[in-house]
Amino acid sequence: MKRKYFLVGLFLILVIFLVGCFPPVNVKVSGTVYYSTTPVPDIVVELVSGDATDPPVFSTTTTTTGAFTFFDVPSGNYWLKAYGPTEEYIGWRARSITVGSIDLISDIYLCKKMTLLSPPQYSVVNTLSPKFCWQGLPEAVGYTFQLNKTSDWTLIDFVHNIQPTCYTTSKILQNGVQYSWQIDAIDKNGHDVGTTHSAFQFTVNEGLKK
Repeated sequence: MKRKYFLVGLFLILVIFLVGCFPPVNVKVSGTVYYSTTPVPDIVVELVSGDATDPPVFSTTTTTTGAFTFFDVPSGNYWLKAYGPTEEYIGWRARSITVGSIDLISDIYLCKKMTLLSPPQYSVVNTLSPKFCWQGLPEAVGYTFQLNKTSDWTLIDFVHNIQPTCYTTSKILQNGVQYSWQIDAIDKNGHDVGTTHSAFQFTVNEGLKK
């Protein structure tokens, strides 16, 4: 019995020794910040643990070629977060990454704010099948349209790869109901280049039709 306890104790001492000799592996996380295919310099990039809005555990700024690097990053789950450089961009974008025992390369793509034209915010339309228009982006090759019922966010219409900058929904809307609409833009490589900052709301009142 004493020999058994002796062997267990020896094993524990060996484990403690090995842990002390081999500290946790920290790795390098790097990548490039793009808008469409263009690298963007002077962008603040963060690694955030927990919620994406929590304070960062690492922070840096992209180089003249849009590149960023974090050194000695412990393993774990993080948000890779990049801030838009001007007001025309969405304030920040984040993607989840998992850091393991080897170096990680992960790029991130910025988005511009889409400009919605009609129906305008809080407007009243006099048709059950309204036409939606927005301002296009030069980098975009297609747009995604989304229409929801405002009260409970029931999805009414969702269409990918719209080529023009106007779309008439094929869904028959309900009179007296408020809806919310938004647009996303995709470039030739399938990357997001535009998204709606705040969905526009409108109400259908077919009785206004003349």
